[in-house]
Amino acid sequence: NVSSFSPVSSPHRVVRRTYKLGDIQTFVTGTTGCASFPKDASTYDELFTKVDKALYRGKTKGRNCFIVYIEEKHANIDVHRRETTSLPVLFEAINGLCTTRKRKDSLIKDIVDYINDTLMLGNTFVVTVDDCKVISSEKKVPYYYDKDYIDGIQKSIGDKSVFASNDLRDIKEANPYASEYLSLKNVQSVLCARIETLDKFYGYLVLYENKIVRIWQENDVSLVMYVQKILSMLFALDERKK
Repeated sequence: NVSSFSPVSSPHRVVRRTYKLGDIQTFVTGTTGCASFPKDASTYDELFTKVDKALYRGKTKGRNCFIVYIEEKHANIDVHRRETTSLPVLFEAINGLCTTRKRKDSLIKDIVDYINDTLMLGNTFVVTVDDCKVISSEKKVPYYYDKDYIDGIQKSIGDKSVFASNDLRDIKEANPYASEYLSLKNVQSVLCARIETLDKFYGYLVLYENKIVRIWQENDVSLVMYVQKILSMLFALDERKK
């Protein structure tokens, strides 16, 4: 019964292999789509289509994972739409959001929603270190976040401008407390960026996946670094108005 698989038992630890070719070290990963007969489909063609949709979902969520087909989540996936949005188009879309004359928190909410929808993430949020206020793409997250979680992020990322990991062992090495806390949240991959100017540190932009392992792509990091600068300017401008 494939639907009984635990998402945490992602096959990346089994399929992933590192190879050394002379002075070059590279690796191979696998992405799998899963559907079951007769629960999800009654014919081979239907089953294959649903497996393909689950596989496509896994690829768009960072690869190196497996996805079990769920009708409510995956029925409308278009497996023929393989193109990805280029960075200039993403940057232009974010710039367009910034031209709206919304208050800072409303604008940040639009930005994190856009990032989350575009990258198909588990959650994206901005959190401020002074008051522990969070603006999240999740609907059920409290407006003020758990300070322990924020402390865990701060200890993990340290003075780095951007911190990315698809393996909690990296976080555990940087900060055991943060690793334990993120494990309780079922976070598998995390990408953080400090929101700061030359003279002021405001908080963090955090992207994460819970339940599957995401391989952060170069475009993911580039987008985050761009948004990091946008958010820093928004916070600085808002501070000047006060």
